[in-house]
Amino acid sequence: MEFRVWTRVTGVNLPFKPFRVGASQVGPVSGGYRPPGYTAPSLSLDSAEQSYFVGTSPRLEVVSDCWILTEGVQAADSWSAMLQVEENELPAILAALSCGREEPTYRVEVVGADDGSNGYGNSPLVSTAFFPNEDLDPDGVEQVKDRVNLTIAHPKLKLAVSLLHRGVKYGDMNAGSLSASASILAMYQVIETLAEIVPWAPAPDHEDKRRQVVVELQRKLDRLTSTSKQVSAIESARDQLRRLDAKFIGLRVTHTAEVLGLGKDWTTRQVALAKLRNTKLGHPAENLPLSILDEWSKLDAKPPLSAYGLASTMLAAAYLHFKA
Repeated sequence: MEFRVWTRVTGVNLPFKPFRVGASQVGPVSGGYRPPGYTAPSLSLDSAEQSYFVGTSPRLEVVSDCWILTEGVQAADSWSAMLQVEENELPAILAALSCGREEPTYRVEVVGADDGSNGYGNSPLVSTAFFPNEDLDPDGVEQVKDRVNLTIAHPKLKLAVSLLHRGVKYGDMNAGSLSASASILAMYQVIETLAEIVPWAPAPDHEDKRRQVVVELQRKLDRLTSTSKQVSAIESARDQLRRLDAKFIGLRVTHTAEVLGLGKDWTTRQVALAKLRNTKLGHPAENLPLSILDEWSKLDAKPPLSAYGLASTMLAAAYLHFKA
């Protein structure tokens, strides 16, 4: 299907006459037609037998007669059309309007879309879950007390639980790939933090292996005449020494997971998360689609473990480690 996507825009200078840029028209739009506006979701249930939460996506309201009207958007439905414009069209227009100015950046609100005959409002994303009212048994109460006391006593645990809380808050924002990516990254930071709670113990032949790396590097440098090849040899030796000293975070995580007894399945899943973080989340990269992020952004610990599942499982093992 083909859609037009309607986006309100506000900022210090707005065009009084529309102009075209890329697939969009920026400025006032003649005529009275507009897609339906925002409708806030509501949920009200009796909490006598259950508790629940409702999370809705954040909303920025823009009041303006200036629009960014993006035409010819090919999508399966209006929501997908609006998401395409949000990710692919609006960033360039906002940067072009705003960058280098002392005034506050321009703001936009995607209001809705139409297919030429029907209009669709930009409905917010909603998440919810229901839980039966069941008592926390005495063992559970004591576990909570122990874990809080351990957190107070150990700075690394305090940082880890703060990052876990940050990840959950991001996950409940329901802002699509933006909040999902932020949540996953915070959960990985929990794992990075907990990787430091177990001291690194060098192998008995640690110094011999370090010496071998240095000797081999000297041989290569004596033999190589190209500066670029010498630099490559030095960098390779540096990486070997860093591995021996467990300077790479992946090695520290694996080592700590072994000490905590997290098992092979946990480690294998964590390696996959680390790859996602290193290639798509921790460095400049395009936003990942929700189809890829969904399996990692779930806030539960069911197999296959999400980022939260990995972080919370490691944190639970860390509590036992400090309690022992």
